[in-house]
Amino acid sequence: LIKLLLGLSPGPVILRSISNIITAAGGLMCYYISSEAMTYHLDCKADRKAATISKDYARGGIEFYDKILSRNRILRGLMGKEGKKIYAPSGNLFPRHWFRIKHTPYTYRRDLIVKILKELPA
Repeated sequence: LIKLLLGLSPGPVILRSISNIITAAGGLMCYYISSEAMTYHLDCKADRKAATISKDYARGGIEFYDKILSRNRILRGLMGKEGKKIYAPSGNLFPRHWFRIKHTPYTYRRDLIVKILKELPA
């Protein structure tokens, strides 16, 4: 369709190839961006849903993320240089690739549950 709009169908093979590569790269980029956005949304939605069940669930979620962050900070210190590549000083994971986050940061998820806990009725 893009080749038809740009008038490349009867054109040289090299221009059609470049058009195909650009289209494929654009599609791949859209996939990665939408995949990360969906993962982020689903992580937050799951935390929100679990935390609104009861105050005990919310407190459990806070404890869970506190322990994960604490463990990651300890591993960062124990693993030396490799640990500093994997874990941030806060306990979050560093992205494996410079342009992909992959997971919602644990500090954000913990803060979200703290905020929900404050809003829950007594």
